[in-house]
Amino acid sequence: MRFLLLLLFLASAAMAANMGMNIHGGAYNFGYATGDAGGHSRVESGSAGNVAGSYSYVDPNGDLRTVQYTAGPGGYQASGDISVDRK
Repeated sequence: MRFLLLLLFLASAAMAANMGMNIHGGAYNFGYATGDAGGHSRVESGSAGNVAGSYSYVDPNGDLRTVQYTAGPGGYQASGDISVDRK
């Protein structure tokens, strides 16, 4: 039993190290689109501690909502369809 616990601990530590290396790596680009006619999508890029991107989804009323965002040392800033109700 102790051997199994030790093995699980070592495996989780190794996975955390790999995740950390990926997080602190250089620049990246990421994106995907799913659903009918781009019903849900996300695009993101980042480097040097700054991230910029957008995401979209179809809300319960059938409206396509799109949000653009940036994040960095100054915090998270969103623009676009960020209100609760579309007027």
